[in-house]
Amino acid sequence: MPGAADRSSQFFSYVDLEARVPKGHLLWTIRDLVDPVLVALDDQFAALYKDGGLQPDALWSP
Repeated sequence: MPGAADRSSQFFSYVDLEARVPKGHLLWTIRDLVDPVLVALDDQFAALYKDGGLQPDALWSP
């Protein structure tokens, strides 16, 4: 439409979630505990997803 302004940029905003969590919040402590565990499990996660993803039956097999 002639003269219409592009307003699509108003519908997008980027929010840094880490900036929204105050310093000293319990989530930071949880993150400090969980991050090393996830790093240690990285190879196991990679093996689960190497063939295009985790198959549903893999969730139930011992």
